[in-house]
Amino acid sequence: MNHPIILLSANQVTRLLFKYEYIRLLHVGPLALLAHVNNHYWVIRGRCIARSTVRHCIQCFKISPRFVSTFMALLPRERVTVARPFARTGVDYGPVMVRSGLTKVISLKSYVYMFVCLVTRAVHLELVSLFSAEDFISTLSRFMVRRGKFRELFSDNGTNSGGADRILQTHIQESKNSTKVHNFLSS
Repeated sequence: MNHPIILLSANQVTRLLFKYEYIRLLHVGPLALLAHVNNHYWVIRGRCIARSTVRHCIQCFKISPRFVSTFMALLPRERVTVARPFARTGVDYGPVMVRSGLTKVISLKSYVYMFVCLVTRAVHLELVSLFSAEDFISTLSRFMVRRGKFRELFSDNGTNSGGADRILQTHIQESKNSTKVHNFLSS
């Protein structure tokens, strides 16, 4: 339209016009509402009125999703305290199929122990063929030889780590002053 009718934003007729067009256009967004009204009228501060009309629509408010932000819990002390790599370590295991042989390929079920540093998120993997408490203790000793002594070790308390804990507790009770146990724990 070459010469549109100019409407003031403070006028009640302007607000009713926007509300009527908003309902007639099936609750469109503020820019589409303003574009449609601007085809016939020129509204001073029309964008503000269009936004206000859309924002104050009760039907749109009822059906629009409300996003609730959740509060993140504080991280544990073990994950945020500065420490050398693998001083605070988590351990877990899982099965893996390993192929062996060049001419005749045989698949064997083995286990991977995954040691994860809780501070730096570095990963150390150990492959073992059997799943027992003794193998866990030998894997733990290999880990300590390569990565150094850890301060804390976190586990999911699986059967092998629980069995290893019982074995270590009996060894400690049997030989508190033994140099073999002292050397194992200090290496």
